[in-house]
Amino acid sequence: GRRVLGELTASAVDFQRSRDVVGLRLDIAPAATLALPLGRFAFGSVRAGLRETAYHLTDRRLLETGQELPQDRSRELLQVGAEIGTSLSKVYPISWFGLEKIKHTIEPIAEYEYIPAVSQSDLPFFDGVDRINQRNLLSYGVVNRFLGRFSSAASSQGSGTSPEADHAQIRELGRLAVTQSVDLSREIDPLIPHRDPSHFSDIDVDGRINPSHVFSVGFHTTYNVANTNISAAQVGFSIEEPLPTGSSAGTHRLDTRTSASISYRFLAPNIVQEIDDTIAVRLTDWAGFRYSSRYDVVANRFLDNYFGIRLTSTCDCWSLDLAVTDRTNPQEVGVQAQFTLTGL
Repeated sequence: GRRVLGELTASAVDFQRSRDVVGLRLDIAPAATLALPLGRFAFGSVRAGLRETAYHLTDRRLLETGQELPQDRSRELLQVGAEIGTSLSKVYPISWFGLEKIKHTIEPIAEYEYIPAVSQSDLPFFDGVDRINQRNLLSYGVVNRFLGRFSSAASSQGSGTSPEADHAQIRELGRLAVTQSVDLSREIDPLIPHRDPSHFSDIDVDGRINPSHVFSVGFHTTYNVANTNISAAQVGFSIEEPLPTGSSAGTHRLDTRTSASISYRFLAPNIVQEIDDTIAVRLTDWAGFRYSSRYDVVANRFLDNYFGIRLTSTCDCWSLDLAVTDRTNPQEVGVQAQFTLTGL
């Protein structure tokens, strides 16, 4: 009845390392989401899922402690969540540089997530899947969006009245979101020293301004209410090659679009100061290059360097990504290959 969405996520991984714990992991998570019938003025849903994670270890000894983990172990989790929100909007007529109207929407939203506490101390630790923290979390906030409607001549540059051109007349000019969370069951220890634990998180303020199709500026700020200061912030900008217009618009989904972005972030000055950058270059119709890095300003060193190339098919139905990653923590060089199918 268009109200229930079922989903199943599953993965099987064989972790092999030169030392420390190695073995197999199977992770299966079925879930269902039910849309709530709240009428025209609100939206909401409830979600429930189960998660089974099973391990079979071939090398069970922990390198740091010498402890031996069980050869066969499993973890069962229940995950329950809900969300509710509404949207208020108003349209303002305007005539400025091809901009005809501006629509301002205010979207209050609240979300709840519950995950019971489950012992995981005797599980291996390969990645984030192996440690899922207890949650009794209520998140709430409000999002402001500003949408602009442009004249056909300004948006499509005389490309006609195709559906693509009509769709291009409306785009997001900017957004501003303010959110906070509270853990109802426990106080969370702060990352920054000399601060008291609290049920409440810092307040997150996220914003983005899109002056044009190709250029955008974004920022993120984390404000600590108890200490009345900014505990973290990030600011950056990006520029991207515009989408093609005309009959071919939207048909090349896997193409690499030439783009560049750079951002600076800090977490409590002198703890983390980092510069992140990404450059993508469209080499040909079927090949693209990508480079990204993370640079630690405090330690004066690169944390990550990523070099990748994408090869796409002429039918726009598959792509092959090949990449090399040089990481300092942990110190390792990784080689990656990813094959993607689309439009099947």
